[in-house]
Amino acid sequence: MNIVPLLLFCSLGLVTLSVLFFVYLFRQNEYDQADRMALAPLRDDDPNVVVNPDRQDTSTD
Repeated sequence: MNIVPLLLFCSLGLVTLSVLFFVYLFRQNEYDQADRMALAPLRDDDPNVVVNPDRQDTSTD
């Protein structure tokens, strides 16, 4: 029965550390990095490509 208080103390310490780490990251604005990275283009668009919506032919000759 001596291990139960030790386990409770360790669990409380881990929960406290995780909450403090979350607050730290939230204040550093790191929580929205995934949204920015998901919306970023994978590569730059080729400025020399001209899209002609009037053209009906979709073949690549």
